[in-house]
Amino acid sequence: MSRVIEKFQEAQVRKDLPTLRAGDTVRVHVRLKEGEGEKERIQPFEGVVIKKRGKSTGASFTVRRVSFGVGIERVFPFNSPSISSIEVLRQGRVRRAKLTRKGLREVARLDRLSDDFAASVLVPLTGAQRDRLIAAMVEVERLMRASAVRIEVGSADAAEAQWCLEQYFRELASRFDTGFDPSRSISANVDELTPPAGVFVIARLVGEPVGCGALKVKERKIGEIKRMWVRSDARGLGVGRRILEMLESVALEFDVAVLRLETNRTLVEAQALYRNAGYREVAPFNDEPYAHHWFEKALR
Repeated sequence: MSRVIEKFQEAQVRKDLPTLRAGDTVRVHVRLKEGEGEKERIQPFEGVVIKKRGKSTGASFTVRRVSFGVGIERVFPFNSPSISSIEVLRQGRVRRAKLTRKGLREVARLDRLSDDFAASVLVPLTGAQRDRLIAAMVEVERLMRASAVRIEVGSADAAEAQWCLEQYFRELASRFDTGFDPSRSISANVDELTPPAGVFVIARLVGEPVGCGALKVKERKIGEIKRMWVRSDARGLGVGRRILEMLESVALEFDVAVLRLETNRTLVEAQALYRNAGYREVAPFNDEPYAHHWFEKALR
């Protein structure tokens, strides 16, 4: 009977996933169901494998990543159908160490010293000075986060790109007075956002996608900016401005002389971004049903 069970378990083991070991940097693409329907999306989770447990159908692995200074650990069953795929980004080896009782006491002592130092800094200050110091620390953290953002050209059909677009569409649907249906909007599909027809760029912060933008190359040396989006918790870091600058730089490489874009009246922050970047409002140049403002900028 045990042999029958073993054969059954072997049949359930997935053979399409790579072999992992502790220390590997991986990107796990996870299927997520949306709402009560059958629609699903793929969400990447990138980090370092810190543990593997179990065998056969009970095997699992733990991935840890640090997001905005906070460590996040997630356990994945190896044979879960929710795992779409796994990418091994970098192989590595790690050694795990466990603190002894003496080591734990030392950590506690260092924590006390840290608290004492913080108190020694704050106690001599007035309330107003403490507020200024805290505000300065918040600003430093914000600028450090901003400096960690990376903007790169990517593939419009990649899982991260599709996730960004889904978040973008969802936000437009919630903010527009009439909702938003991508099928009614002027197209910007994968083919149109792939060279030489266009380009898709993605912004990442600590390995996580936090924004995107795209360029469609038209005739007569005209380009169109599309799909500009920044995740809500990354706004205020200058991500949108950097995405726009990247798209303008790429447009020049495609010999684009004029960039155009349109936006909805509810997206006041987007309008401010475009105006500050030198775009001027012009008469409508297309029949985009969700647009109320059309902008243009000469690159040459």
